[in-house]
Amino acid sequence: MGTWHARGGVAQLRLARDLVGESVRDQDVDTRDTAVLLADECVANALRHGGGEFDLTVRRSPATVRVEVTDRSPRMPIALRADPMSERGRGLAIVSRLSSRWGSDPLPTDGKVVWFELALK
Repeated sequence: MGTWHARGGVAQLRLARDLVGESVRDQDVDTRDTAVLLADECVANALRHGGGEFDLTVRRSPATVRVEVTDRSPRMPIALRADPMSERGRGLAIVSRLSSRWGSDPLPTDGKVVWFELALK
């Protein structure tokens, strides 16, 4: 499908959600909503922890969609145990629970890619 480079804040988050939603527009609403939610979590983390600049790559096969979010921070993501009183700390748990597979890989230069795959129907 392609890669999109973004710099900025909340407006970029909306565009990323729209791009992922468009990439699975032929899927049922639950699959579309899940893909958008997981992309939202990954992009929000890249904005928060990666310096506000990220690349979004969407790859689609007949069986899956793979979304990759690359940022410039070498710090690998850590799934936290969410404090019930906190508004934060649940993103990776959501990605883990709803995706078919997910992971993160360091880049040879500074940065990392956080990705997920979602089975298509």
